[in-house]
Order: sequence, then C-alpha cells, then structure tokens
Amino acid sequence: MDLNSLPPDVAEELEAVVKAINGLRAGAANHTPSRSIPTSDPAVVAVSQANEGAMKDLVPLGFTSLGYAGEPRKDGSIAASLWFRHEDGTVCGWLGFIKTKDGPRLVLFFMTELPGPAYCTTIRGGSGLSLARPPFVSHADLDAKVSLTEMLAQHRARVSSLPATPTKVATMEDAIAMIERLHQSRMDWRASIAEDELFRADCKSVLANSYRTMKPGDFRLIYSNAVEWLGFQPEQELGTFTYRLKRS
Repeated sequence: MDLNSLPPDVAEELEAVVKAINGLRAGAANHTPSRSIPTSDPAVVAVSQANEGAMKDLVPLGFTSLGYAGEPRKDGSIAASLWFRHEDGTVCGWLGFIKTKDGPRLVLFFMTELPGPAYCTTIRGGSGLSLARPPFVSHADLDAKVSLTEMLAQHRARVSSLPATPTKVATMEDAIAMIERLHQSRMDWRASIAEDELFRADCKSVLANSYRTMKPGDFRLIYSNAVEWLGFQPEQELGTFTYRLKRS
C-alpha cells in the first residue's frame, strides 16, 4: 500500500506522513553500522568538548565512557557520538548533540538487551519520529527536560519488569554489536509483516509524534479522515496528551 492507493481525502492528509515514512524506511534499509574511531579523528575533535562535558553528568550515576563511534552521514561526513556503559554492564548507550532551530540539543540513548530477544530502549531529547517498533522492543521517548536520574530510573523499571537476565556489556565492541542485533531484529520483524499492515503501523507511529507536538484541535482538523481510516484514537487524559493504537 502507498499514497496512490489510499482514499483521496486520506491521501491528502497523509502526504507529509508518507514522505516521512519513506525517508525513515530508506534510512533503515541503508543502515551502516557504527565503528569505533580514535579521539584524534576530526569528527571527534569537533564535538569532544561538548560531549565530554555531558558525560560528566553521567559519571555520578555509575556510567563510564567507552570512547567514540562514528556513523557516516549522507554527505560523506562522520557523525561522532560518545558511547558509555553502566558499571553493572546492563545498560549501555550513546550521547551526542543535534542541531535545532533553538540551538544544539543533547540526545541520550540507553539500551538493554535480554534473551528472547527483547530490548528496552530509552531516548531523551530525540525527534520522536520513528517507524513502527516490534512488540519485543519496549521504548520510551522522553523530553529533553527529564533529569538523567529519572531517565535511568524509568529505564531500569521497564527492564526489571521483564523476567530475564540482561546481557552484560563490557566494551565498545559489545555495545555496537548489541545495537546491530537490535537493528537486525527490527528489520527481520518488519520483513515478516504484510505490507498493508506495516504501512498502517508506520503511519500510526509517525502520527503519534505529530499528535504529541500539536494542539488536539489542530491535529483533528488536519488528520480527521486519516485518523478514522487508520483507527488511530488520540485521547486527552489528565491534561497529558497520549495516544492509543486500535487494531485495524
């Protein structure tokens, strides 16, 4: 299913959503694994002062730096991120700064792997834009204002709710291998889903991000036909905007 096969009123409302989905799908299909890079790399030198300043706030929580990893951008440059692990080995992740209209914003990512496989991931300060996630990925998308202490507490609470022992991470290689297993598991899951179902799930996932950043009235005005067609039911609870995905 694609934009051309949708009812005209739904297609008009979802045009920007489908464009975002196509971009996210292309990024996932062209995924290149991160690789460890030395501190002398120009990409690291450009961001080291800011990244290492942010790392100092993680140290009191039990985190230790693993060094830098680089991921190629579309223009051929390298995006460098600082990776870390918790002293107990059950949580690893990375941090880096992204450019926004309001200036640089720190993005932090935590990940834990459990047998199954099952994954708990938490991101703070991200865009919120994502393709549909498989049921074995428990994900939380937190606002940049959430404290690091609260971020870690929420992440650990979700991990502890699963009846399995987390995989231990000791090195940068362990951390990169784990995130690659997560990526491959997601891609395998996506390949197992019928395209119509996957398209609907991706639309709901991207719309969920739109809903959290828009006034409810504006959201319903712009996406009313798409919401009905998808079975997407935005709700307002205790003043906090949440969403519920109803099976199509």
